[in-house]
Amino acid sequence: MAERAAAQVALDDPAAVAEILEGLQAVVAGEQIAALLACGPAAHVVLDDPAAVAEMLEGLQVVAAKEQITALLARDPAANVLCHNPRPLGWLLEALHEVGAQEQVTVWLSGPPRMSSLMTQAT
Repeated sequence: MAERAAAQVALDDPAAVAEILEGLQAVVAGEQIAALLACGPAAHVVLDDPAAVAEMLEGLQVVAAKEQITALLARDPAANVLCHNPRPLGWLLEALHEVGAQEQVTVWLSGPPRMSSLMTQAT
């Protein structure tokens, strides 16, 4: 069953990848985790949903997939997410901080146009 889940996950869906990784970790399915990570999900996920990207970062961190975290960070998720709601964006910024991507957090926070438009939406 774990093999089937790993083989069928949509690599462009960061939340689905995270859920499968965390599920495989819970059932100690190391081979399936390795197989899924070998597909390079960080190169395939869509970066527009900040909550899903945050969830993927957390899932990669749970399975200690440092290479995939690095690959995902290289795609600069903070610069690519859509900022329609401050709550999911906060989750992404927190996840970036947790994986050591403080520079991306700082760069995003220093961008007044994005921050001001987000603050306008929040009020």
